[in-house]
Amino acid sequence: MSKFMPTLGPKPASATRKPGLLGERPMRSGRSTTYRREAVAPRDCTGAWHSAALSTTDETTSIIDDVVELMDKCGYSQKDGFATRLALEEALVNAIKHGNQCDPNRHVEVRYQVTADETVIDITDEGEGFDPNDVPDPCAVENMERSCGRGVFLIRHYMSWVRYNDRGNRVTMGKCKSRD
Repeated sequence: MSKFMPTLGPKPASATRKPGLLGERPMRSGRSTTYRREAVAPRDCTGAWHSAALSTTDETTSIIDDVVELMDKCGYSQKDGFATRLALEEALVNAIKHGNQCDPNRHVEVRYQVTADETVIDITDEGEGFDPNDVPDPCAVENMERSCGRGVFLIRHYMSWVRYNDRGNRVTMGKCKSRD
């Protein structure tokens, strides 16, 4: 049983809840953030779309855990879960840091779908965007000792496919279930 199961009614007093979880939307007032639950489809491999919004890197863990947990329930291998976890973390951190410039008043919208054969993740930030083809190759000799610049490379390596919108502020990536 998932610790992140959404409910349509009030939660029991004993239930715990983390910010930014599936089906919750932030409602900001000043510096504090509150969350409200949204009704979502049952959590299985039927391909229901799930969504979340976040503003800080601290909020990424629950979304990443939720995606990987759904993949596990749908029979994906640990290798697929690891690959998706790594790529999703890189994409979310890039969106928050580079896209939204770590501005807590900006949001990153995340949508994801896990089916029995493929996981699709869509991430949109409020930034100006970038051209992913202009990102230097981290394997080039002159870039080997740089402390940054590997996120896009890792995402492309670990996911089955990756697409960016023309503006460069939205990435959609997919992981096909391994057949091993």
